[in-house]
Amino acid sequence: MTTQPQRLHHLLDRARRGVILPAEGEQLAGLVGELEQQVDTARATARRLNYRAQQAESKNAAFQRAVAQWDVNERGTYITHGSLRAIGLAAGTDILGSVRHLKHFQRVEQAEARVEELEAEVARLTAGQCTDSRAMCEQHHAPPVDGCPYPRCRAARATRRAATA
Repeated sequence: MTTQPQRLHHLLDRARRGVILPAEGEQLAGLVGELEQQVDTARATARRLNYRAQQAESKNAAFQRAVAQWDVNERGTYITHGSLRAIGLAAGTDILGSVRHLKHFQRVEQAEARVEELEAEVARLTAGQCTDSRAMCEQHHAPPVDGCPYPRCRAARATRRAATA
């Protein structure tokens, strides 16, 4: 008994030579129809697999962006609330709904943002400027400086004495 590919090649050979019988022509048409269905099925499968591959790549990129927000050092790993939210969205689930300390996460992130703002402000200050703290005033200058908001500095400017005296 011949296999389907062998039978197909035999019928195609007879068709090329122009000696195919009507019954063989019907067999050839049936085999070609089966092959067309297999090709259509293969194309549909390829489209589904390509779509799933694109979804997987998109999720992987979202996970990588979320993990990039983590602070990993010798003391441990700090995972931000925002990265947890991004991971949950990428996974299609609400992983933060079960977190009891959500408000704590939000407060910590707010505090971290405020610390960053204050660090930026301190970096902006130049020598001769200070904040309302005496230690900062003493660190920046001994003689009084115009524009310093520290009360001892203002008093020292009025008396022309050292601000740290």
